[in-house]
Amino acid sequence: MLTPSETAVLLRMAPIFSALSDDALARIATQAREVAVPAGQSVFQIGELGDTMYIIVQGEARVHDDEHEMDYLRRGDAFGETATLDSLPRVATVTAVQDLRLLEIDRAALYGLMSQSIEAVQGIVRVLTRWARPMVHQSSEDFRYMQAMAKLTAAAAQVEAGIYEPEGLDQVAIRPDDLGQLARLFQSMIYQVYAREQALKQQVDELRIEIDHTHQAHQVAQIVGTEYFRTSRDQARDLRQMLGASPAAPTPATRPATDSRLP
Repeated sequence: MLTPSETAVLLRMAPIFSALSDDALARIATQAREVAVPAGQSVFQIGELGDTMYIIVQGEARVHDDEHEMDYLRRGDAFGETATLDSLPRVATVTAVQDLRLLEIDRAALYGLMSQSIEAVQGIVRVLTRWARPMVHQSSEDFRYMQAMAKLTAAAAQVEAGIYEPEGLDQVAIRPDDLGQLARLFQSMIYQVYAREQALKQQVDELRIEIDHTHQAHQVAQIVGTEYFRTSRDQARDLRQMLGASPAAPTPATRPATDSRLP
């Protein structure tokens, strides 16, 4: 069992009580109870309603949501303050990693302390601010992450529709995390797909021209190969030969002169 002075020293290690006067610490120390939790057992579960907070006297615990570990606690660490203050369900599970000795402080004792000590109110506000600030930052980061993911998804839909705008991922690509790396890789893939499609389009155009020429040649061959074409060609040749063999008509200069005298 802790002596009152040892309890007061331990309480002051917790940020929520660090600004309390010695008298205020002594008062809350008299209302703190020691409890034991064996290794492997939960102090409380996520979703439970709680009206008590704890400070670790001895041992270690982990804060988690199923297998997702959120924090690791040791001697002097406090937990459970927010549920004690707002009466809402616990936001995580706390499980003993080693056998735990805890100081337990209930809501009534905490509210009584706040009503008597402005230092206690200031300490609680400070703790809540420290807790809320990273949460707000994380929420902002999560929002930006979701925005970046939405841009990646939109880019994928554009590529599927045949629209290539890799510059739309520029802001995502400058991120230093895995999402930024994914955006840079996706941009490279977009450029490659676009280049391949343009090359394929050029090949198709060239093939279409070649097919048109081949088709025209085939049509000419079909016309030339008909009996009608051969007959017409032979007739035209014969006509040229006949015209070439005919004597030239006399010109005025070569006509014989006529006698102007009449009989």
